[in-house]
Amino acid sequence: MRPTRGGFWMLVRLLPGQVPEDFVKAAPAMAHDWQVHAVRVTSWRPGVVRVTASATDPLREPRLPKQRGPGRLLRVVVGALETGAPWVIDLRRVPHWLIVGATRSGKSTLLNALVAGLAPQPVALVGIDCKGGMELSLYATRLSALATGRAQAVRLLGALVEMTLDRMAICRAAHVRNIRGLPDLARPPKRHDPRSDTIKAQVDRRRAGRPGPSSYCLRLGSREPPVGFEPTTPALQERCSGQLS
Repeated sequence: MRPTRGGFWMLVRLLPGQVPEDFVKAAPAMAHDWQVHAVRVTSWRPGVVRVTASATDPLREPRLPKQRGPGRLLRVVVGALETGAPWVIDLRRVPHWLIVGATRSGKSTLLNALVAGLAPQPVALVGIDCKGGMELSLYATRLSALATGRAQAVRLLGALVEMTLDRMAICRAAHVRNIRGLPDLARPPKRHDPRSDTIKAQVDRRRAGRPGPSSYCLRLGSREPPVGFEPTTPALQERCSGQLS
């Protein structure tokens, strides 16, 4: 048994015939018997499970390490999990994110935490806010482009598709599978001026009336992240678990 900041954890070897699901089903009973907030069971290795007990609710007073500087590229600590561990969004490991939740469950708060964490990093950020810019207009000076309506969204997504095609052609000519395999001189610039960015210039050249937003989203989703695009989309569905910083 090893102590933690909010409880303890231990490894348990399974007996013949036992499976991890037996311990998962017994977790509420263990929490009640041990008089702790919660008990969670995860597989450690074949034949061994890890049992973690939390004496109190980690989300009541979450404790997160203060991040100094921009941190690792495309990696942001946005809050705390129900286990007390930092809630990390790493777009290089998991490039596709769909944020779902009921009304007032924290979708916009999570998106704001993500944008605030990415803002100091040398990456270009674009936003589509069909609420007329109510959510993302706060970051307008940092965004390379911001669409606040359907017509603008179509132009913006079309410009991003054009950029993916250009980058795919560069990768194909260099015989590499993604932009990270390109020589430094051939890679897209790491820093972008929000007022005079290539994305904004391409958006200004486009006209509405082309394929719709859903078509462009599918095309972008099928081509990134090898070309350097990581989409994050909030939607309406059910409540998420965790607390935001």
